[in-house]
Amino acid sequence: MHSLNWDDFRYVLTVVETGTVSGAAKKLGVNHATVVRRINAFEENQGFRIFEKTPTGYRVIPENMRIIDAMREVGAAVSATEGILAGHEGGVSGKLRVTATDTVCTYLLPPVLKRIAEAEPRLQVDLMSSNQTEDLGRMRADIAVRTMGKVTSKITGEIVGRIGLAVYGRKGADERLISVSGSVAQSRIGQHILQMAERSTPPAVADSFLVAAQLASHGIGRAVLPNFVGDRFPELERIKPVDGFTSVPLWATCHTEMAGVTRIATLLRLLSKELKREIATYPSAD
Repeated sequence: MHSLNWDDFRYVLTVVETGTVSGAAKKLGVNHATVVRRINAFEENQGFRIFEKTPTGYRVIPENMRIIDAMREVGAAVSATEGILAGHEGGVSGKLRVTATDTVCTYLLPPVLKRIAEAEPRLQVDLMSSNQTEDLGRMRADIAVRTMGKVTSKITGEIVGRIGLAVYGRKGADERLISVSGSVAQSRIGQHILQMAERSTPPAVADSFLVAAQLASHGIGRAVLPNFVGDRFPELERIKPVDGFTSVPLWATCHTEMAGVTRIATLLRLLSKELKREIATYPSAD
């Protein structure tokens, strides 16, 4: 076995993450041939294959998953070290990764980030819209803005407000409830919506509140929506509150180990302050 370096791991992990060489090449900013060459060279140097080729892309050979897990731990350590070193460079500048759901990224964060940019012009925010829960522990994001019941011991942050929820619909439209799927269905509110939708045959299914809002605005059933989404559609009206789920807490968080990094602490503080201000403009049914 030859010596290892983080750059090799980066190529392997990106192929694992994207599932294809073309996807990895796009994310890494290199060409297709470079990724193939780096993966082949890594496997040749180590004396065994990490991947098997399938008709749809590259798949990790099952017995090698423990190697991938170890590589991810190395990646987390490298990211943490980079963050800590950046925090000692002085001032609050540089790029920070913030992850949130598509609804929060679309409606709540733009005015918030505009005010933050005016206060801290040297901070650059890399906003990652995802309905999948990003793992702060693996440093895929510096700050996460998420609805959740509570945080783990590895995460620190605060509740910046409660997101009001209601059933929205268009006047005279189909009264059946649009159901949910994907990561939305895996959340607590998503599970509640699934139970509500089971009372009749759903007219449609959506994996995003943004999509559900568009469906409802066109009269394709009613939808459970955050108030800051539903209230933006003039053709929709609040039909009724969601029984047992009138609101959910929204958290602004970072990894506990990174809370002392100046720029992360600064952005988290500003995000919390400005999100509280923004959420207050959307009264819930509570």
